[in-house]
Amino acid sequence: MNIPTQSNSETLSGFFASDPDNENIYVMHNGRFSGQSRTMQERYLTWSQKVIKPVANTAGDVRYGIVVGQINANTAGSAIARFVENVVQFKDIIRDEKK
Repeated sequence: MNIPTQSNSETLSGFFASDPDNENIYVMHNGRFSGQSRTMQERYLTWSQKVIKPVANTAGDVRYGIVVGQINANTAGSAIARFVENVVQFKDIIRDEKK
C-alpha cells in the first residue's frame, strides 16, 4: 500500500485522515489498485463490501477512501494486514477469471 509521506497527494492510493472530534488517526485507501480500472474498483467494493467514505482536509477539499484501520490503536498492524490480504484475494479471483 503506497502512502505519501511528504504530502497528502492523490497520486498514491493510500493516505492518512484524522477525526477532529476524537483525535483518531486512520490509514485510508482509495480502493483503486495499480493497473485496475474504475470498473474494477466498483467490483472490489461490491465483492469486499467495503464502503468509500468522504474525508475533508482543513481547506475543505474532499477525498474518498476506505477506512483500513485506526493508526493510534493496538490493532493497526492487523487491520492493515487484513486489508492487504483482502486485496490479494480479490486480485487472485480476477486473475483466475482471466484464465
